[in-house]
Amino acid sequence: MFYRTLALLVFPFLTATAIADTKEESNDASKKWTVSLHETAFFHYHGTPSLGIPRGADGYKTSDTMLVPNLGLGYALTKDWSVEAFLQVGPRSSFTVTSDRSDSYPRTEFACDFASVVASREFRIGERLYVAPKFGIAYSSLDYKRADDETDFVSWSKTGFDPVVSLEVRRPISESMSMSLDYTRYFIDEKDLNSTIRLGVRFRF
Repeated sequence: MFYRTLALLVFPFLTATAIADTKEESNDASKKWTVSLHETAFFHYHGTPSLGIPRGADGYKTSDTMLVPNLGLGYALTKDWSVEAFLQVGPRSSFTVTSDRSDSYPRTEFACDFASVVASREFRIGERLYVAPKFGIAYSSLDYKRADDETDFVSWSKTGFDPVVSLEVRRPISESMSMSLDYTRYFIDEKDLNSTIRLGVRFRF
């Protein structure tokens, strides 16, 4: 499943690289701000575990967000150095047993969010390709709940600040817009949420 998602992310980047406009990205020094929108896929995240189906149930339903939005805002300190802030909503997943009753159990729900601030140093490689290592700190919020019935449930929440690093490859496609593909590593205890790949667009103004 992950490799299919990975292909969906990488193919548009390669396609845009092949058909990119020949215009150079604008060097206007007044354009210091950037806004980016990415879709993120986690390498090892497969959603909440499927539980046993109790007698009398007719099945189950799951909801998994394998692709999750990531919104970024950046500011150029110099020609090569910048600072960026990112907000990522997700992934989220749930598992619910289905039956004729509306209060079907067991149920599980998981949700997480990340907010990060990083410093970025961009290097030009070739004529129209840039690479940027990034390092900073990320705030993570994770919530999990499992309910076996109306009164019997367990839940946990975890928040914290941890290091985060990224390596981004960027390809301009116009004077103010570019596409980027990056690998991001969160250093949190939940190993299935550590490694991500992101594809998106960035607007400079």
